[in-house]
Amino acid sequence: MVPFSRVALAIAFATVLSKSSYGAGCQAVIHQLTYNDVGTAMIGALPLGITIVPSQASARELALAYKAALEHGAAPRGTGKRSIVAGGPELDSPDQVEVRECKVESGRITLRLVHTSNSLSGGSLRRNVPYRPLVEVPLTTESGRFQVEVHWQAVESLSNGKPLAAPITLGPVSLTL
Repeated sequence: MVPFSRVALAIAFATVLSKSSYGAGCQAVIHQLTYNDVGTAMIGALPLGITIVPSQASARELALAYKAALEHGAAPRGTGKRSIVAGGPELDSPDQVEVRECKVESGRITLRLVHTSNSLSGGSLRRNVPYRPLVEVPLTTESGRFQVEVHWQAVESLSNGKPLAAPITLGPVSLTL
């Protein structure tokens, strides 16, 4: 394990809100799950996917709820707060993630995320602490059936960087809210 300073830990644990504009009723939050949140083995074991989970207090609880929901294939029902959660690709410690689009329209929820990729850019690392991004969309929309689609695009840089590979597209997945 690589030791972190307190400042680096604060940055790694920070929840990053996108600077992008959102569609009506759509706010996305990116959680950067590190080995301190969920352990090294779980970082690599968390699958790419989209599901609904009950709202969670910590990144660890969110990751565990996400994994359990994908394994069981059942969305939580009831009146408690819930969120749509999508797991992204495993990234390296210097990589950054940003929400470019989050919109809800006509029974469809679309998320577009961009991230840098040290490995696809041919970079080398003396030390690396991989992490897994989870994007969370708290449910504020009306009940109903939605098609959810999430696009993860590796780019050279977050500010107008060229694509490094084809995007990873998850979905569309039909979810009942």
